Amino acid sequence: MRKDTVRAGKLSNGQAWMEVEFCPSWGFIDDARRFVEAFCCHSRVPAERATQIAMAAHELLQNAVKYSEDGRAGVKLRIDPPKDWVDLVVENRCTASAAKQLKVAASRLTKAADPLQVYVELMHETARREDGSGLGLARIQYEAQLELEFAVRGRAVSVRASGPLALREQPARKRA
Repeated sequence: MRKDTVRAGKLSNGQAWMEVEFCPSWGFIDDARRFVEAFCCHSRVPAERATQIAMAAHELLQNAVKYSEDGRAGVKLRIDPPKDWVDLVVENRCTASAAKQLKVAASRLTKAADPLQVYVELMHETARREDGSGLGLARIQYEAQLELEFAVRGRAVSVRASGPLALREQPARKRA
């Protein structure tokens, strides 16, 4: 059995990085969120953006823990201020049915032209769900303004959320 690990550092080019791997536990997810937010702030990421990146890590880790097959989850975060870029990757091994569900969700999210539209559609669908909200990935894509990439190889799953450190202005939603 591998031990829980936490590693972090800063490269000479100004890029900060961290890796955390642990046995899934809901309590550790909250700790990981706080650690990611503190790491971002220490790396001089603006507080609002640090909160969004931490939310993305939290949502991805919740999914990784919920669907973990072998009791491991890992998160890798790279902050690259010179390139104005953040890269967050969460990995685990999951059941075959969870991998299939992820592929369906990933297809819906990556094909959407408007992340807000998918987010609103999922909020309406949430009212009929009994097993969680199903909003986490859409929240990352819309609220945190991060692009999502999914890799499923058998039961090994990797979800990458990446994008600029600088925030884009969100368009105002028109009322019907």
